[in-house]
Amino acid sequence: MRMVRAGSPAPGYKVYKPAPPANQPGAATVPAHRFEVPIRYEPVAVLGEGAYGVVCSAKKHVPPQEGTSNSLSSSSSVASTSAAGNGVIATSSPSSVPVAIKKITDVFGDLLDARRTARELKILLLLRDANARNVVSLQDAWLSPNAQIATYSDVYVATELYAADFSANITSVRLAERFHTNLAQVAYDVLVALADMHSLGIVHRDIKPANILLGRAFKVEDIASSGTATPMISPLKGSHGASLRPGGLPSGGTSVAALCDLGLAKGGLCGHMDQRRDHTEYVVTRIYRAPELLLLNRYSASVDIWSLGCTLIESWLRQPAFHGTDYIDQIFKIVCGVNVDVSSPSFEHSDPQLKSLLGALVAARGSPLQSQQTLALRLHGSGCTGDEKEFLLSMLPFDGALRPTPVELLKHPFLSGFPRYAPLPNAESLGRQPDFSMDSSQTVHEAQLRRIIWDDLKKAAGPRSVA
Repeated sequence: MRMVRAGSPAPGYKVYKPAPPANQPGAATVPAHRFEVPIRYEPVAVLGEGAYGVVCSAKKHVPPQEGTSNSLSSSSSVASTSAAGNGVIATSSPSSVPVAIKKITDVFGDLLDARRTARELKILLLLRDANARNVVSLQDAWLSPNAQIATYSDVYVATELYAADFSANITSVRLAERFHTNLAQVAYDVLVALADMHSLGIVHRDIKPANILLGRAFKVEDIASSGTATPMISPLKGSHGASLRPGGLPSGGTSVAALCDLGLAKGGLCGHMDQRRDHTEYVVTRIYRAPELLLLNRYSASVDIWSLGCTLIESWLRQPAFHGTDYIDQIFKIVCGVNVDVSSPSFEHSDPQLKSLLGALVAARGSPLQSQQTLALRLHGSGCTGDEKEFLLSMLPFDGALRPTPVELLKHPFLSGFPRYAPLPNAESLGRQPDFSMDSSQTVHEAQLRRIIWDDLKKAAGPRSVA
């Protein structure tokens, strides 16, 4: 994909418009996207676009000492920044590192989306300041040049660029046959990320394969021939070389996985992570959604554990753990697969009609056909046994109150070969510092959100990014 400069840039900035390739069907009808970037960035190719805006890969020109750092990803990203499937990505050099630049367009066109952007940026800053591990790192943020607080509409965020995401590899049969041996590493890395996030009072609320980035892209043919994975590109600092293990000590190994996309995350919950509360129920893609969310019940941070369990099991089965056609069928698939105790105190606050529906579904699951669809039997039939099977199933109690925490799971025998988790220093005090009061207010005005985002962009920005 060709990038062309366009317009007259303001001092310290460059203007680019990504041009679709000439041989792309319908290329003449694809609108160009205008990127106004500080001069240290060189956009390369568009990676994707949607209602949120557009993401492109880019090179960030940096001093040699900055480009060769060995620190691991330390916070999170507004963007799901994977280059998988695009074929045109930025590569590192002694004087540059690859990044993803996300342009969030018309931020205040919908105040609900603006509130989400404001919350996400706060979470990113908290994760960065706390040096949270195995979450893709916020690098920089800026507005268009000469932007004014009362009128700005577009926000740019630069993050780490990874080679692939879990969803790009999860359905490959030959890859999956090898990938189960790396499942412990992926599980360990994500659980470390969740342990850090939960200790800071943050619930991710959207764990799924597409939101787990892989620091290496794995070539299926290399796995088949040699049993090892080969990096396809040189990833950004932190995803190769010495990795930062719990406690901040370099292990000399490689961190495989990192969480991304905090768009649905919830912060400000320090000291209350185990409390079941009412939040927005429509979070998490349906097939990874915990039962309490499907039943519109109160829920806690344990929804992240359910979603991770479904994601890891999918890599074994090469199909979703539970794949309902709608939310009722989704509940039915779950009750056919795991044990359910409708009398649990956790369901006391459930909607009476939904609780009655749950009872009816539990009663209907007893046919011989459905009894063969239990998740334990499906895992066993796929070759998953022993500690690995017990580890995966331990994440999926129907009752969220019975699910283990990330720290408890990190002590499971299946992960005994990994370093012991060391908590983040001062996590609770750090987690209490950001002001998330905008989430508890029924009404937040545009002027308030403009100020919140403006102030946090200044904290996130590199030089010449926000006036």
